[in-house]
Amino acid sequence: MKRHFYLIGCLSLLFCFLMVSGHEAAAQKRKPAKKSSKKKGKSSADGGEEDGASSEHHAPIKHDGSGINVKFAPGFLWNTAGLEFEFPINNKMSFGVNVFGKLGTTDSKKNNAMQKYEESFMKNGYLAEVALKYYFTGEAPAGFYGYLNAGYGNLLYGDGTIKPYSMIVRPREFKQPNVAVPFAELKPYRGSLGVGYQFIMPTRHLVANLNGGAIVGFDDDGTIFSLYLAPSIGIIF
Repeated sequence: MKRHFYLIGCLSLLFCFLMVSGHEAAAQKRKPAKKSSKKKGKSSADGGEEDGASSEHHAPIKHDGSGINVKFAPGFLWNTAGLEFEFPINNKMSFGVNVFGKLGTTDSKKNNAMQKYEESFMKNGYLAEVALKYYFTGEAPAGFYGYLNAGYGNLLYGDGTIKPYSMIVRPREFKQPNVAVPFAELKPYRGSLGVGYQFIMPTRHLVANLNGGAIVGFDDDGTIFSLYLAPSIGIIF
């Protein structure tokens, strides 16, 4: 339940960020609009030479940097934090590298006592991914996009999930006297597919991202399939 509230809180913060960014962008557009009206008055006397300059002031604000960005992905209720590095390839595609690290167990002491042994989810974990994004709207790295990730690591949590913000799909089973049945051995390979939206705030060089989709992993029992929704926020250069 705490994780659901945590996710809602992160999404709320991301929504507030987008609202503030939208108001600031609108304010930036309004300021030059006043100047353009004055120039327009002069242009009537000069034969309309300033009309082009006036229309330029109404153009949408765009990021004019390299587009390279670094985002922080919080997952503190999972004892996890991540960094996402994104590099635009062209106007529609970008390449990324994501790294996540977990410190120790995310299970309660009561659940740990039920194990009677030490499992991999009780240890430190990591996940490294390469990501490919295609932007359907806007220009990379801003707009609505689809993505494909391929990862390698041992990231595993006490609820059976293999990435923060994931839906639980492998509930624990117990046997008498109330001892948890161990998870099957986890394979290091995993991948994910989904969609997301990335918003840039050029005046402050900030970027906010929200993506979600399906993640697939493998263990000795077969395929692990789950859904997830995750936010991140960072700096764009």
